Amino acid sequence: MNIPSQFFLSLALVFCFLFPSARGQDEIAALLKQLGKDQPTKVRLKALQLLRKHPGKESLLAFPSLRICLEEKNGDIRYWALLALGDIAFANKLPCPTEIVRALFDPDENARSHAMNFVGIFEQFHPDAVPFLLKALESPDPWTRSAVPLALTRFAAKDPKVLAALRKASEDKDWGVRNNAHVALWKATKNLSVLVRFRLEVLGTLKSEKTEKTDSPDLKMKRMEKALILVGSASQISDFSQNRRQELAEVLSNLLGDESAIIRAMSARTLGTLVQNSPGATKFLSKLTIDKKLDKLSEDPAEIVRGEALLAHMAFAKAQAAFQDANEGIRKVLDDQVIAWNKGDLRGFMEGYWQSPELSFYSGKNKTKGWQATLDRYRKKYQGEGKEMGKLAFSELDVELLGPGHALVRGRWQLTLAKENPSGLFTLILRKVPAGWRIVHDHTSN
Repeated sequence: MNIPSQFFLSLALVFCFLFPSARGQDEIAALLKQLGKDQPTKVRLKALQLLRKHPGKESLLAFPSLRICLEEKNGDIRYWALLALGDIAFANKLPCPTEIVRALFDPDENARSHAMNFVGIFEQFHPDAVPFLLKALESPDPWTRSAVPLALTRFAAKDPKVLAALRKASEDKDWGVRNNAHVALWKATKNLSVLVRFRLEVLGTLKSEKTEKTDSPDLKMKRMEKALILVGSASQISDFSQNRRQELAEVLSNLLGDESAIIRAMSARTLGTLVQNSPGATKFLSKLTIDKKLDKLSEDPAEIVRGEALLAHMAFAKAQAAFQDANEGIRKVLDDQVIAWNKGDLRGFMEGYWQSPELSFYSGKNKTKGWQATLDRYRKKYQGEGKEMGKLAFSELDVELLGPGHALVRGRWQLTLAKENPSGLFTLILRKVPAGWRIVHDHTSN
């Protein structure tokens, strides 16, 4: 449902009248009189400047007058009316007034510049602002084009024209426009592949792109903007590597076949970094046959791709070897525990645990701390009078490396006793100590 532009203002005005501040209203009323066209320009400008210092709810009464001021020919009047209108609306958490969006086309440069700033900080916009935002996206000025994509985000999911305009802007020749359009598309569609491809393009292209050296303020700002886009791209890829590893790996796997050599090379590089920084990624990367895809890129026509693929392949092979070694070592610890248990050798079974008072064991509602306390618990439960150890079996083991020398193991246990066959799940954290892999935390459920 489209809510009329004046709806929120009307509510605010009602609020002002229901909960009046006499002193505040008197001050605003005095300033509004000074805004009259019959007043000298200096008086009117002073009144507009003072209104900015009173952004409380009483100042919402000034909205009609400020809107009239924005239609005047005097550029200074329009400029200060714009600042007052934007400050008051923002302070009162209202949607961005559409008049501010229209000011993106104001003939006064200062007014346009501040209109861009306001469009960048407001989170809500009236639907009637959309045509002006779309028009701004076609502006010959790159700063104007880059100011509006995020403002269009909330409309993209419902309006095909907005979505199409953002996709077009994502191919803009200006990096700032492209960046903001991609961020808006990500927020609107959650298409990770499109965003990651752009971030890789930034990291592979923008860093080496030659920028004209000049003292021009505009070009200085563009250099700063590019630097921020580079930092933001690296930061976002790093964030995805930590919080969306598997999704990122799937996207990178597909991008290894991209038509752009830069994208293929950066995908390989990022996969190599992912493997080095996230040992646990090796397992799901193997399912994606990353090794075969990287091996295929060793014959890529682009030298940069061949080089990055080789480095990534080496990192992946090293990580695979480390995982295989850890997997075999951890499974042997658990196999030895089963053998010892089934021989009735509890001490031998406890060899798989870290022999430290810091060992923790959780089972049901009970917590046990320390190696000796854990051994005593097992003895009481399985070797006490009338108790039996039975036959133990582990199944459904899943080993995941958490980092160098640390692993997570999930699995199922089964005991075969004379009168019952209890079973349950367990989660183990293991650490590699001088004696080998040892369980440092055991959480077992029935």
